[in-house]
Amino acid sequence: MPKLADLLPWNAAAKARQYADRGLAELHYLRKIIESGALRLEPPLNYAAMAADIRRWGELGMLPSVNARRTPNRAAIVDDEGTLTYKELDEAANAVAHGLLGKGVRGGDGVAILARNHRWFSIAEYGCARVGARIILLNSSFSGPQIKEVTEREGAKLLIYDDEYTNDVSKVDPPLGKLRALGSNPDSNEPSVSTDETLAELIARSSKEQAPKATKHSSIIILTSGTTGTPKGATRSPPWRQSAASCRTCRSRPVR
Repeated sequence: MPKLADLLPWNAAAKARQYADRGLAELHYLRKIIESGALRLEPPLNYAAMAADIRRWGELGMLPSVNARRTPNRAAIVDDEGTLTYKELDEAANAVAHGLLGKGVRGGDGVAILARNHRWFSIAEYGCARVGARIILLNSSFSGPQIKEVTEREGAKLLIYDDEYTNDVSKVDPPLGKLRALGSNPDSNEPSVSTDETLAELIARSSKEQAPKATKHSSIIILTSGTTGTPKGATRSPPWRQSAASCRTCRSRPVR
């Protein structure tokens, strides 16, 4: 009996194989998503709470609370400091939001973040989102003059940075000051020369209760590397569908 591919023109047979391969691949990924538990239905109250959190803080700000409500003791982040649960991440984001509000940060204000991949970066980002800040993500390869120029041009009212960049940000003087994300330099045994408050200190003196409703939902500004000139910024606001999918998928495994 002749095969279907033998009865079709060459282009049609190639297309049929392409669609078949794509269908098999998507079925494979769907099976993996189902196995991870990402497609399990939520209790109705969770959907209502998720909708309330989106109205309160926007798409980015609500992510920790969704997972903290469903799986509070599950690992959200695993880094050199150990494991941070969703409940701890949610409380830290609330505390940073309260601390930033106390410093004068309001919805629509620019907050620049210069930090590497660790818990304090995520905590800073979610805390900023809960006050509705414009989050300006600085490239870790920026020079001191580039950091100063970009933060001034983008209107950053506050800078959050890792201790290793202390020298690079020494000439940066935002109106609402600076905070250290990671309070020590992992590449040095020398004590920090910075006197700026750390996020850990800010959290310790701030309320972990639910942050108030943001007056404006947050956005993220991603910058180019600046290798051919001054880094340029592009504002991104995550679609709510993407954020909802992210919060359901990320609970299946922690960020490392």
